[in-house]
Amino acid sequence: MTMAAIMDGALALLLCATCVYCVMLNKRLRSLKAGQDELQAAIAVFDKAAASVSATLERVEAAGLDQTRDLDHSLDKASAMAAELSVMVSAGDNIAGRIERAVDDVRALGKRGARPPLKECA
Repeated sequence: MTMAAIMDGALALLLCATCVYCVMLNKRLRSLKAGQDELQAAIAVFDKAAASVSATLERVEAAGLDQTRDLDHSLDKASAMAAELSVMVSAGDNIAGRIERAVDDVRALGKRGARPPLKECA
């Protein structure tokens, strides 16, 4: 065997090894490509879900703002009614005090046996 034949044999073995490695590399590239397609599909689904969540959050925010306005309006009305009721209770207390004083006066006059002077209503 000559040196050229040995070199040709070694080169042939290296070429066979390169071909085997290329076949294995091709399989890996195909699986990577398939994984990339699956990843793109998953990203598309995630994007749709994110858009849906965003739209839902906008609707919830708008509904929250509407409810806040309604509650503010109701709170204003309730505050006004509380102020009116406070005035009414104060007036009622004043009237009750006057009635109580009048009853005390009548009882005191009754114990003395005198009649209270009649006031004429005009």
